[in-house]
Amino acid sequence: MTNIRDILKEQPCTCIDGRTKGDRISIPGGSFAILFTVLNKALEHKLLKEELDLTSVLKDVAANVCPIYYHSDEKSMHATLGEFTNDQFSEETLEQAVRVNSKSFVSSFLNNLGCGHLNLISKSLGTESSHLLSELTKAFWQNWLEDKTNFQFDSLEGSHEEKSVMIFNSEENWNKRFQETPEQHFAYHVTVEGELLKTISKFLVENNYLLDAPPLGDLEKQVSNQNENTVRALASDLPIVHV
Repeated sequence: MTNIRDILKEQPCTCIDGRTKGDRISIPGGSFAILFTVLNKALEHKLLKEELDLTSVLKDVAANVCPIYYHSDEKSMHATLGEFTNDQFSEETLEQAVRVNSKSFVSSFLNNLGCGHLNLISKSLGTESSHLLSELTKAFWQNWLEDKTNFQFDSLEGSHEEKSVMIFNSEENWNKRFQETPEQHFAYHVTVEGELLKTISKFLVENNYLLDAPPLGDLEKQVSNQNENTVRALASDLPIVHV
């Protein structure tokens, strides 16, 4: 099997959201969500190193495993930025809000979370896990200010009008990019997600960010349950197409 790092080296793993532009390889919540899931499972099993520097974790994973992708949408970003500026959304106004109001920006961003998958996950988190999500989000924005190549943020336009859920998990197409079409489709690369889970876990252990890797079975079960909830909430009435 092709090394997952080679597949994602030049293109981040985006969210399955059908509003995403361009050709893509996608998993629910994108690469940020899968990293959070690994760290949160490590937290649950008490495998996080004390005083873990999440800014360094993100920077290392982005440079050596895959770029980190985080997204929201226009409506959510309008609500978020409305607390800090009357200007129209742009990369410049976003950067200004992050620089000047770092802590309150992260709080507002999470209160108006535009990623449906992460939004659903966040509603069931306990206190420690919610704090981890907040700190990891803060670390993402700190890194994004310095490096917009390995840290990519996308504010998706329009409303959900997906026509199907396309599942990429066949032996010949598991890492094939979904090619943009005029119609919206959820695109989910199941095998890529599984490989990314294992690769990130191994990398975090090898680079002394975790005491040990969280049990793979637990991780896979949690991801499966989370993804089922997302598909049920966002795409329950859509046909599923296996590619």
